[in-house]
Amino acid sequence: MIFRFNCLKFFLQSVLNQWTVDNLIKPLNAINLKTSLAKFNIMKNTFLTFLLFGFFSTYMIAQGNSSTMNYSNKMNVISFNKYLPNPKVDFGHYALDINDDFYCIQLMDKVNGEQQHYMIENCFDKSEIKSEADVGYNIVRRSGVLSLEKNTNNTGDFSFEKNDDFVRFLKSKGIELNNDLYYFKLFLGDISESYIQNIIDLGFKPTITELGRLTWHDASINYVKTMNELFPDFTLDDISMLSAHEVSMEYLQSFIALGVYEMDLHSIKKAKMHELTPKMIKKQQKKGYNFSDLNSYIRILKYY
Repeated sequence: MIFRFNCLKFFLQSVLNQWTVDNLIKPLNAINLKTSLAKFNIMKNTFLTFLLFGFFSTYMIAQGNSSTMNYSNKMNVISFNKYLPNPKVDFGHYALDINDDFYCIQLMDKVNGEQQHYMIENCFDKSEIKSEADVGYNIVRRSGVLSLEKNTNNTGDFSFEKNDDFVRFLKSKGIELNNDLYYFKLFLGDISESYIQNIIDLGFKPTITELGRLTWHDASINYVKTMNELFPDFTLDDISMLSAHEVSMEYLQSFIALGVYEMDLHSIKKAKMHELTPKMIKKQQKKGYNFSDLNSYIRILKYY
């Protein structure tokens, strides 16, 4: 975290310094140089402070949103962080924490924290854990098997093996297996062939990344189907984003019932972000404002 923060600060300082040379220092004469540089340094430090504060706040919000508990699938994620590209989750290291109801497992490809590709923390219901004496634990789902080598300190090596039948099914549907991390999300959410087939039956041609995002954001097949009916032009990634922002089907249908049927992804996210409600729209309609597009109400209510 600190390393990323300092890298960003260094980059911004470099950009600002170059901008100073090109736009301030070169045009100045020697008499005004010292005074102008002093003023600029004050402005630069103030600008950097506000910009970095904004970045830090956004980063922390994003980190907070990465922790979720989903209920329409079996993904119980504490955190899911990717640090480097092209991660492989077929083997690595784990740390296990056992409580009354769950086995919470931290998975990583390197234990020393250097050059890690990922760190995943997920909780599994105890009923899913198959223990083999003196061997370890297995978690078997449609997409594969997660195996934990037994260790007295509840740490050790893990391996993940894809289910060959599941892989063949994906390939038969034209889904390329080009992202192991998103495939692993299907495992975490215990996504079945029927879920994927239902997506295809709606007319979509999903990628492994799109399926992983739908799983991660807990978009049930009913949610995808209803959103597709309401907004036929929306992509699977658009629907994933709505689910990520906790935009319910009922929320959008309540707007449509009031005659507000012109909506796009941007206006929906904005309305949700600013907690625009049907009650607020009804209030504006009583004042004589009747629009079919959501953006008009957003402008009136000064959310723009």
